[in-house]
Amino acid sequence: TISDWQKIMGIKVIIQFLASAMSGGLALLILALSARLFNPEILGQVVYFTGILGLIFAFTDLGLSRAHVHFTAARGGQPELTTFLATKLPLLLIAGLVATAWSTWHHLPGEFLVLLLVEIFYRLADSILISFEGLERAWPQNLLKLAVKIIRLLAVIIFGWKMASVIGYALSFLIEAAIIFLGALVMSRRWWSVLPTREALKRYLVYSWPFAAIIPLSYLQENSLILMLKHWQGNAALGIYVAGFGLFGFIKSFSSSLMTYFFPRISRLNQDKDQASIQRYTDLAVKFSLWIMVPLVLILLIFSQWLVPLVLGGQFTSAINVFRIYLLGILVLAIFTPYDHVLFATNNHRSIVRINFLTTLLLLVLGWQLVPVWGGAGAAWANVITWLIGGWWQFKVMNQKTGVKWLT
Repeated sequence: TISDWQKIMGIKVIIQFLASAMSGGLALLILALSARLFNPEILGQVVYFTGILGLIFAFTDLGLSRAHVHFTAARGGQPELTTFLATKLPLLLIAGLVATAWSTWHHLPGEFLVLLLVEIFYRLADSILISFEGLERAWPQNLLKLAVKIIRLLAVIIFGWKMASVIGYALSFLIEAAIIFLGALVMSRRWWSVLPTREALKRYLVYSWPFAAIIPLSYLQENSLILMLKHWQGNAALGIYVAGFGLFGFIKSFSSSLMTYFFPRISRLNQDKDQASIQRYTDLAVKFSLWIMVPLVLILLIFSQWLVPLVLGGQFTSAINVFRIYLLGILVLAIFTPYDHVLFATNNHRSIVRINFLTTLLLLVLGWQLVPVWGGAGAAWANVITWLIGGWWQFKVMNQKTGVKWLT
């Protein structure tokens, strides 16, 4: 029999999947048009700059976002948004100054500064909208992001038609980022009245300090392969890789949508010390992921030879292998991501700092060996192998710390 809470979770997941499908469909259309209106060189150059910014801004979170979701879910009520931003804004300011200094020192073009504004607006918007995740209310941010995707689609068409260049592509991101930031400010207006307290600041910092190593390492993993591809293969190969990765991101968004409800619920169950419900909820999350992703991945593997050129165009045929490899990676993430969230929600994340450090070293070694020879496919294999090893390792630690088992 299906319990009431399972029915509720199922309904929420279905709603979230539908929202993700609409937003993801627009993102897929944007990717397809971007690939056809802007060439791989332009896509590669923009992604290279965002990769540099990703490394510079790696130290602007340090686990504070995860702390905000955790305490919003565990405590209930109004999010302590001003406390969160009081810790976040100084880090964003420092990173912005470092990026500006880097741009001046290396005489980078104006496109880099445009993408710097994009990075700041996106991070500010995410810092605000993540409060809805802690409240288990995903629809407000989904609705905003859906509306903004429509505006971005129009921007890509206009700039691709009138200004098919690096600056044109960068400006399409800037319009999206600025509007979503303004929308986030409007949606959060009733949360600004609660001022930060010393107790709240201390609570956030204590929870997040283990992430001071984990989060920057994750950004290093995410952006190091981009820099390697740029160094050894050039902008065009990087642009093709990113297009293949973008198709993967569209599929991954369905799996990630489940976690929007999963992490805050586990945080609440941990607060109530309800171990049995944590196990049941985790089992259900993994089953939902596998039931949905396995058939989808098999269909996409079969039709990828035809699908990728249809969506991206003939210039991106090399992205087929990248997309196929990342489809295997989706299965790895579908299995292990719920267990990773259990570690974070039960305050056992301190135990995985060493794992993240070693898997980052593994990724760098694999990238160093595979990217010069295999290009984008080598970068994809480096990521998927690292996900598999890191996911299994963290599952073993999670099992030891919490007692949560594999699909009981």
